[in-house]
Amino acid sequence: MEVVKIAHPLREITLTYDRSKPELECEKELVEMLVLKHDYWRKLQLEQSKLAYDIGEVESEVDLEGIRFSAMEAAMLQKHQEKKIYASDKKKKDLVIEAREGFFNLLGKMATEHNTFITPLQKKSAALGKEVYEFLEKHGGENSNDGVDYDEYTNKDLKVARHEASCSLDSLKYDDEHEALIELVDKIWIGEEILKDYVLKYRAYNNRMVATYALSEEIKAILTNYLDNEDILNCSISESYANGTGDITKKLFYMIPPGDPKIRAAKLMYGAGIGNQGFPQITFNISVEDVRKLNAGGIVEQLAILQHFPALLEKFVFTCSVNVTKEDGTLLKIEDLRGNQIAMEWFSKLRNLPCSLFFFESRDARAYIQIGEMKFDQSVVDKKGDGIRLSGEDFQEVCQRLYDACHFFMVFCHNTGFDPIPYIDSILVESGLPITLEEVIADFKEDLANGIKPSYFIQ
Repeated sequence: MEVVKIAHPLREITLTYDRSKPELECEKELVEMLVLKHDYWRKLQLEQSKLAYDIGEVESEVDLEGIRFSAMEAAMLQKHQEKKIYASDKKKKDLVIEAREGFFNLLGKMATEHNTFITPLQKKSAALGKEVYEFLEKHGGENSNDGVDYDEYTNKDLKVARHEASCSLDSLKYDDEHEALIELVDKIWIGEEILKDYVLKYRAYNNRMVATYALSEEIKAILTNYLDNEDILNCSISESYANGTGDITKKLFYMIPPGDPKIRAAKLMYGAGIGNQGFPQITFNISVEDVRKLNAGGIVEQLAILQHFPALLEKFVFTCSVNVTKEDGTLLKIEDLRGNQIAMEWFSKLRNLPCSLFFFESRDARAYIQIGEMKFDQSVVDKKGDGIRLSGEDFQEVCQRLYDACHFFMVFCHNTGFDPIPYIDSILVESGLPITLEEVIADFKEDLANGIKPSYFIQ
């Protein structure tokens, strides 16, 4: 009898042969398949080791982030307790306002830290989850195998068994080797357990983060209830339609449906911002990156939400402004953006809410919203002072856009209790274009009688 040892990085394979018998082809093939099984499990062992290392790396980051986040957690809890105490006494308004500034500073810090620490960790965790999923699909899913075709291996094993008397391979020793491999696999395979500890740790961290953000929302609610003495943020009409009790004949043409979570979020943010002098002028601060990407969706959404707050709607008309925040933190005001074609084109994206121009104080901003992206035919442009006079198709396009904005503002304000007509009249007079207020009102009434189609005003 001859003992043959086959070196392998997973484990040494020991086989026994009776050299008085010829080695059959089926024996060779069976041994080759046994080696292939060893190859497969060695590869899995290496992949698994790498995956365990990756999990350990991200788990260490979760530990460090959990320690770092503790300071934010404690600060938010302190602010929450502080606001509850101050807001229990209506005579402590100055203290509430002062404490509110600290809260907003904390919110800003939390937003910065979220982008700096939390978002990258969330991305790493998502990538890790994908890596584990792909690993388990490959090695634990329906298509997994141990490196050889099951049916083929079984046929080879049965064929050797049928020729056992004439085979040189000791089948009992072979079976021992195969069993030893299975026992080893049971020890090295961690399969479904591979993410267990990490998931528990990450979930605990995530729950802490969610609770801290929930505290910030509670603080906003405390501030809103305390500071909104004039009931500016009353959205009871919207709520009546959300719960099904509103008069359907008086329902607004809502851009954002009643009951949407964004409405409550806006109420809390606006409420927390009310100061000693009442509701402040709104300045939208956007990043220069949003301008480059022509992303104006956030502002459009905030303006669309105003339908749910009729008393707030009036305070926004002709009062809002926009600042662009550069990478170094400096601000660019509307005056600094004159002549900047990208900035002007960004403003034109606000026309996704066609009446958006009615909310901005700056005449420049209103002009950019209307014509910011237009490329004028210079042959029909008559420059006069700081302005331009248009003719032809460009002129018709500008007229149509202004008409649409005015008509849409009538739709937007319908049944809110806010009268848009004086503001439409002001815009038309300012423009000097051949569009009359009477025309806008008459067309709106006709459209209202015929049934205004949602596809017209939701873009």
